[in-house]
Amino acid sequence: MKHLKTYKLFESDINFTSDIMSDIKDISLEFDENDLRVHIDAVHNYSGMSGWNFNTHAIKIYLRDKFNRFYKWSDIEEGVLRLEEYVNGYPNLGIVIEFTSQSIEPVEISDFLESYADDEFFNLCVVIYDKEMLKGSHKKFETIGYTELTDEMWSDMSDILLELADEGFRVNKDVEDLKKVDNKLCEDVVEIVIDRWNQKFNFTQIEEPVRRLIDYMLEKRWNYSIMCHIGYSFHSFECGGEHPFAKIEKSFRSGSERDLHRSILLKNIKDTGAIKVVFYTDIERIIN
Repeated sequence: MKHLKTYKLFESDINFTSDIMSDIKDISLEFDENDLRVHIDAVHNYSGMSGWNFNTHAIKIYLRDKFNRFYKWSDIEEGVLRLEEYVNGYPNLGIVIEFTSQSIEPVEISDFLESYADDEFFNLCVVIYDKEMLKGSHKKFETIGYTELTDEMWSDMSDILLELADEGFRVNKDVEDLKKVDNKLCEDVVEIVIDRWNQKFNFTQIEEPVRRLIDYMLEKRWNYSIMCHIGYSFHSFECGGEHPFAKIEKSFRSGSERDLHRSILLKNIKDTGAIKVVFYTDIERIIN
């Protein structure tokens, strides 16, 4: 039997009953059958991957290929259209599609089909939200989940990162409510990926502004991880913060295996294609 990861729903909400959640889970099995990894999350204060805050409750359905491949609209079309048809039966509910790693406002399905139907995707999110709670226009970075990430904080972080742009580095920022960070499933995640347009570089070339950024976020009581790109993924070589699990590293079968992994990391940070700095507020659990 297939199981989809879910979170406790808003028991007091009229629009998001347990029956609705159950129906959405059943429809979402369509994605699982097409080799897509499905994660369903219920959030009290919808804050999109692109940083847009809708000030409303929502159910988020994350879609990613089980083998980390890109997928097409045809791979998710039937499931998304079934969700849309279901949502249309509830006048107080709406549905949009989110993008990752792009500062694009979530779009209606009709607009998505018009502009993006021929593209390929790595990680999309279908969002079903409560239209009655929608307050005014979208506002960027008012809150993420239950923790404040204010406009002032985001501006301060951007100012620090501008120094890297001036030195010829490319900086991409992303925000997610829940995401795996190395061996941890973390909440309220801010990811900053730094590269030099396909040129190798030494971590020491960006370390000073990165350290200032980390110090700034530590003062705000956020946790962090610095990750180096090796092969096809990022691996953490430094982590810290106030959370008791923040400094727990990935487990290995033996001490020699751990030492080998560490030596590879130390070698790669001197000649890497990308560095990722991740901030988060909480850890749901350790994943090994």
